[in-house]
Amino acid sequence: MLFCVIVMSLDHKWFLDTAARLASLAKNGNVKASALSNIQEVLLSEGDDRSCLLYAIAFVLRQAGRKVIPYWTAKEFASAFHEMYKNNLTRNEAIRFIGLVRWIFEALPQRSRVSNFDDFIKTSIR
Repeated sequence: MLFCVIVMSLDHKWFLDTAARLASLAKNGNVKASALSNIQEVLLSEGDDRSCLLYAIAFVLRQAGRKVIPYWTAKEFASAFHEMYKNNLTRNEAIRFIGLVRWIFEALPQRSRVSNFDDFIKTSIR
């Protein structure tokens, strides 16, 4: 099971749809796969199990300032991490989430725009 524990109001659909949307933004914003790995590294190494989400927000916005990630993409990542933080999620869920974003990012055909997980499936199996 991909997400064993989802707390509060964030359900599997939120994770799948948000991951698909972020992967699409990253793919179409010419974000390198290594930039996604760097986000995961921050989640693994910074802060405690909850504050790492706040560090991740600061990191993605910094990466936008450095032009590593387009601003609109970084803003969406920051929003997702903030939503996780508000819903008392932890490092484990955030790492699983970034892993899912990376899988979808790698699977998406170039220039594919998807807004949710169903779009991702339809785009991928055409």
